[in-house]
Amino acid sequence: MEKFSAKKNSKSETNCRPAETTSIFNSCRGYCFAISGPQSPAQLVDFLVEHTKKIHSSPHNDWEIIPTVGSTQSWDSCIRVFCDPGDTILVEKYAFTSAMKTAVPKGVITLTMEIDYSGIIPEMLEEKLAKIKSSGAKLPKLIYTV
Repeated sequence: MEKFSAKKNSKSETNCRPAETTSIFNSCRGYCFAISGPQSPAQLVDFLVEHTKKIHSSPHNDWEIIPTVGSTQSWDSCIRVFCDPGDTILVEKYAFTSAMKTAVPKGVITLTMEIDYSGIIPEMLEEKLAKIKSSGAKLPKLIYTV
């Protein structure tokens, strides 16, 4: 059974994390959470890697962590890496506005997909991709789903 350390903060909330990661966290938190420029501090990345290994037990061996300031920066990076102006991406009907406002100025075309309680409807996805392919247009490079 894994040991957890509990620490009360000023709002009387309990913050629990495994005891093994507590010492790593405490040793780097003053430095890691300071402004560090475009590169993440090595100590923060080391902490996140160790935490992920111990807590989440990834079945994969070849993974890395790239810390970002939030999901919009991550999405922006994906668009910049994978898309060129004029490329198409598929998006759920009710996608986050910030995600669409990140894609459109880069010249990326968004095609809306109908969804149900489980997300994008597979038959609709198949149908839309078949139409795109038969028209001779390039297939979408990404699917944005929540």
